[in-house]
Amino acid sequence: MAALSLCERIRASYKFCRDPQVPWKPDSVGSENKFELLLISDVCNSIKHDGTMCDTCRQQPIIGIRWKCAECTNYDLCTVCYHGDKHHLRHRFYRITTPGSERVLLESRRKSKKITARGIFAGARVVRGVDWQWEDQDGGNGRRG
Repeated sequence: MAALSLCERIRASYKFCRDPQVPWKPDSVGSENKFELLLISDVCNSIKHDGTMCDTCRQQPIIGIRWKCAECTNYDLCTVCYHGDKHHLRHRFYRITTPGSERVLLESRRKSKKITARGIFAGARVVRGVDWQWEDQDGGNGRRG
């Protein structure tokens, strides 16, 4: 059997959610020892929504995904403020990926459950799992690769 690529191993270890409307049930978080991983693509960070401003941090224009409140008149957030719960959690939002793209209406974040992200921060220590199959290509058990 061929060795799995890094991407294949990650896909096997995480449930991928490509948008903030994470489709999990409260009792499924970490089920089967898999944790949800919210992907915010770096590609989005180069997209500018000219003529917009984040109504919380005042970033102008909004760079990346634009989050437009569906309940308030002319209220926008940048991704950092949206995920930082900087506006009413009971309000629904439109996700606007690129200027001129179709708006996607999302449910409110009121009942969303936040969990701690594991192993994706600077300085995080990554170790071999019990299913390691690649001999010592990482430098050996307990060593840096």
